Amino acid sequence: MIEKSTQIACFFFQVLLQHINIRWLSLLPSIERLIETYEPLKLYFLNDQTKTKKLTAAADNTQLLTSFFNNPDGSCTLNFLENVLVDIQQAELNLQRTWTTAVDLYRIITNLMKKLEQRLNDKYFGTVIEYINSHFEPEKNSTKHYQF
Repeated sequence: MIEKSTQIACFFFQVLLQHINIRWLSLLPSIERLIETYEPLKLYFLNDQTKTKKLTAAADNTQLLTSFFNNPDGSCTLNFLENVLVDIQQAELNLQRTWTTAVDLYRIITNLMKKLEQRLNDKYFGTVIEYINSHFEPEKNSTKHYQF
């Protein structure tokens, strides 16, 4: 009886892991692809607004994309997410193992929090972000670090 209930619990646990709505593991490759094609996409959406309006479902999307590509914060945000998502993705892969125990769960989450807090304390968000940030006006530079 106990063995059968254990098998049922393991089955439900595996089914639960297979049906996660948030696709965190596909987020990092998507952002990396967007960073690789950032300049051509930027040129496309900023140069020919008539084609862009036909392709997008609503004018709101066009405005959103135009404001994203006009603002240097867009590139900075993508690079920041790429930098941080590496650690988050690794933690997620560790959490999705079938043999993860409660002790492992605590260790994985605690280590992730420590890594992110250390980056925040060191004010290190990646070399690309530092490069982009150095091209802002000096008064904007001081506020950018604290927005992350």
